[in-house]
Amino acid sequence: MRSWQAVKSVRATYLVRTLLLCGALWERGGLAAPPIGTERATGQPASAGTVLPSGRTELLQLQKRLEDQYQRSQDRSLLLTLGDVASALKQSWLAASLYVNHQRSLDVVSDALTQKTSSDITKAEARAVRVFVVYQAQSGSPLTLRVDDRVVGSLPLDGWILLEEGSHTLSIEGAGSVKTFRPEPLSPGQAPRTIVLTDFGPPIVSTGVTVAIDGTVSVRSESVSALESALVSGIESNLVVALRPASGMRHLRVVDDSCRDACQSSATPSFGVSYVLQAKLQQRAATWQAELAVRHREANQVAASASWSCTSCDDQTLRAQLQRKVGALMGEALGRQTVPVRMVSEPSGASVRIAGEPRGMTPLQTVLLEGAQRLRISKDGYLPLDTEQTLTEQSLAASQGQLRFVLTVDPLAQRARRLAAAKWSVLGVGIVAAAAGGTLLALDGRQSCGDSALVASGTCPQSLSTLPWASAGLAVGAAAILTAPILYVFERKARRQMQSSSPP
Repeated sequence: MRSWQAVKSVRATYLVRTLLLCGALWERGGLAAPPIGTERATGQPASAGTVLPSGRTELLQLQKRLEDQYQRSQDRSLLLTLGDVASALKQSWLAASLYVNHQRSLDVVSDALTQKTSSDITKAEARAVRVFVVYQAQSGSPLTLRVDDRVVGSLPLDGWILLEEGSHTLSIEGAGSVKTFRPEPLSPGQAPRTIVLTDFGPPIVSTGVTVAIDGTVSVRSESVSALESALVSGIESNLVVALRPASGMRHLRVVDDSCRDACQSSATPSFGVSYVLQAKLQQRAATWQAELAVRHREANQVAASASWSCTSCDDQTLRAQLQRKVGALMGEALGRQTVPVRMVSEPSGASVRIAGEPRGMTPLQTVLLEGAQRLRISKDGYLPLDTEQTLTEQSLAASQGQLRFVLTVDPLAQRARRLAAAKWSVLGVGIVAAAAGGTLLALDGRQSCGDSALVASGTCPQSLSTLPWASAGLAVGAAAILTAPILYVFERKARRQMQSSSPP
């Protein structure tokens, strides 16, 4: 009896909570409050007494009601609660997609929500692919995107979603009609994809572009979340995927002078990244400033760069202005194509620098961005060659994709080599002459008759006379040894002149 009373008590409690939840949904137009530990679109924590149903049937019913409510209202705050429901139903890819779509609509994203979103993405990515969905038909009415009959957001999407590997059915609802598409299946381990949906042909699935963010911010501020969101939104406004660094939740690292190089280290992933957005953000008084550059990973070059500033801006204005700047910068970078180039030189083994950055030694096969390129070809003993080449597919096709450089012997280097050779030669002659003179001097006056008795008695009338030759050898040796430092001074002067005339 006691156990039955306990069961009834639990059921009564559950019924009361369900009724309260339904009442809240009714009063607020179907919006269920997020669970404990999450935050609403206003950034305020959810009420402590609100919980989701524990039964699968009730969760599915709630999911259906919320989706219908979203279909009518397009209220993006509903995506957070839908994400919680999907997470409770263990629909990890759907939860991650809903959380991401909800988070993009916020001007300020809390650490708790960022951590929650990143956690669900990590869980889902093992069996999922990042996807952009683009619908080319024009429509003035709101359009809702469903994947396998589940709402993931509105079109046009301003970012990526996650889809599990395999086949999916995509449907677009709006203006009283439903259009259904079945793109080709997604394979495990694929790079991000873009799915283009049209009313006049089959869906097109193409490889997507991925952009990693490597950024630093000068101070800790409540505006950092708005800045992070602006970087992501600006990138993804060009229908490319913004990747988070592999070793952390945040894109922006706060520069801390106390930890020096450790805080400056980049957490940018190296695999599968097409571009890297490098952002250095600083706050000075009431002004935010940024130095932005988009680096093409394959070409290892800056494809576009710009500076930006915003004075006395609130977070919403801060985000909007930076988002537009990053979007335009990313669009410029995406517009630059790459070309394969082979560089050869006469003689070979020359060092190649492109825009001041070392690239390798000739012969060199590399990939460069189209457009003007500053090249420097240098080799010891030759005059460095500085040139600017405008690279296009047409210009390289005429030379079969090859750039040839002929280096000229540097007269200063030639003079320095000759002085070095003379220095060592004179020094060698001096050492030999001095050694020979010393040896002859030691032999001077020695008796040379063949009778050993006379030699032993010291009465031999014949003796060696090597003093003139010894003196000459010692004189030549001394002169040569004294000349070598003079030649060294001239050699050093020639090398300094050579270095000053050809800065690195």
